[in-house]
Amino acid sequence: MHRKNVFVALSLLSIVSLLSSCQENDARHGGSRFAEADAAAAGNGGNAAALAQMGVDHLAAEMVSSPFSAPSAPQPPSMPPPTSAERAMLAYEHDVEIRVDADKIAEKVQTVRKACESSKFGACLVLRVDQSGGRYAHGSLRMRAEPKAIEPLIAAAGEGGDIGDRETRAEDLAVAVRDNDLLRDRLRKQHARLMEFQDRRDLKVEEMIALSEQISRVEAELEAADREGATHKRRIETQLLTLEFSPYARDEQSSEIVSAFRDSGDVMAASASGVIRVIAGLIPIVLAFVICFWLLRRVWRWVRGRRKKVEG
Repeated sequence: MHRKNVFVALSLLSIVSLLSSCQENDARHGGSRFAEADAAAAGNGGNAAALAQMGVDHLAAEMVSSPFSAPSAPQPPSMPPPTSAERAMLAYEHDVEIRVDADKIAEKVQTVRKACESSKFGACLVLRVDQSGGRYAHGSLRMRAEPKAIEPLIAAAGEGGDIGDRETRAEDLAVAVRDNDLLRDRLRKQHARLMEFQDRRDLKVEEMIALSEQISRVEAELEAADREGATHKRRIETQLLTLEFSPYARDEQSSEIVSAFRDSGDVMAASASGVIRVIAGLIPIVLAFVICFWLLRRVWRWVRGRRKKVEG
């Protein structure tokens, strides 16, 4: 009887050990499944989290369970080798001061403007034209042109004059371009994955609404990223040129003297009008003073006459 009890106890211990081992294996497998799910959610770029927040847990779970089912994007066609400026991702800006005769500033501005608009030296776009004449003649022209047109435009602007101060700046856009490319690639993958769900026929109404909202959000972000990428490309492939036209120093001094003689008549007229205004303003005061003085004299004479009569 005693041996039988010992045998039963050993059997129970064996069964308990087996059950404990099975539970540990299940726990390990479950942890690995949760880790894979977290990695899948991160790989989908937040689409699963966004759908879960909208209350569509069913679609979020399916997106996490098959994160790599998005179709591969078509390979872009082969492009020509980039230029040195494109490889460096530099955006150039040039500021040039041109000294010419005061009476030729307007002509110079129009000449360079026509050369840019007609793409005489290469692709070019006029962004701003500022011109003033008279006493303080001045002209300004801002253009965006391809690199090969920059120097010919500067030479055309300085023909018949002097090229003064010149400044060239470059902004490195390599990091901005790289970040934008990564963002657009991620958004395209998200959009492709969401479009796969949109083609399904077993979605409920609330699931379709949530999915449409998420697709619209991703498309808006993708459009903004595409616009930013186009801006980066335009700044790298073209350069900004600003030309400032101003007269020679001698022209400025002579123009000041001529202006002084020309304005002398106006200055004299202004001075005379000022004196007249002062006199016109003082006349009422003088009249009031004269009247008061006359009244005081009359009163004083009357008082003196009364005093003499009393004393007499």
